[in-house]
Amino acid sequence: MRAVLICPSNRIGAEALSSAGSLSAWPLFGAPLAVHWIERLTAMGMKHITVLVGRRADDLRAEIGDGERWGIETKLVSVARELTVEEARAKFGPADEVVVADCLPGLPNQQLFGSYTQFFAGVQKAFFTLAPRGRVGAREIQPGVWVGLRTHIGADATFEAPCWLGEDVHVEKDAHLGPWAILEDRVWVGAGAEVVQSVIGAETSLGVATSLKNSIAFGSTLINWQTNSIATVADSFLLCGLRATPFKQRIRRIFARLAEKPEPIDSDPPMAMAISEPEPVGQV
Repeated sequence: MRAVLICPSNRIGAEALSSAGSLSAWPLFGAPLAVHWIERLTAMGMKHITVLVGRRADDLRAEIGDGERWGIETKLVSVARELTVEEARAKFGPADEVVVADCLPGLPNQQLFGSYTQFFAGVQKAFFTLAPRGRVGAREIQPGVWVGLRTHIGADATFEAPCWLGEDVHVEKDAHLGPWAILEDRVWVGAGAEVVQSVIGAETSLGVATSLKNSIAFGSTLINWQTNSIATVADSFLLCGLRATPFKQRIRRIFARLAEKPEPIDSDPPMAMAISEPEPVGQV
């Protein structure tokens, strides 16, 4: 059985998400969106899957490979633009399934990329299916709070379900996560920070005593999913990508800032500044 998977290109209303790379490469609960679809199609009996990517195909190439990990054959094809279902059928021959990967499997009525509000709603709807699905080594440390392998949780960090933490996540002491805190792989949350109703993309650092609410954060980009406002955070002490900022430099900067502010982080210091220009995109 054969399938064609159409990976979404740019979407009006989700431009900031596509600026980070292919929308189908967006990590959701530890795997790119396209990988969730390949797993679903494989479970449906598909043996050959052609994956059509309109831009930045290399974002997915390493993740998908030749399909050997699923025991199938995959072929990644770079196309000039996103094809319609009819165009894909005409160009790539007969297929048992042709799917547009702009939603998560099992949630066809919950599109992800019409707006940032829509994206967060899709993540919420998928939580109770994808969070406990069984990544190797993932465990439920309290009801509704899932933690991946090699994740460090500092002293007195607290959780309010539902929460999901990927692999190699580092949560420092006195941080508070939840409800609805989704942290993808290799996220760093600083001491005393707070994450509520927010998604933090992979390899992103949230600063000490920083409050992130109603947001989608990745690298230095901050989106308020309620208002659809977008900001680039210039101060890497508040928010930054770990790949963009070498880790050792990041640690040195943290200690330098702490030296400038000798009061303890849990003593309610006056940190009421906005994390970004557009209100109310997360606060500090």
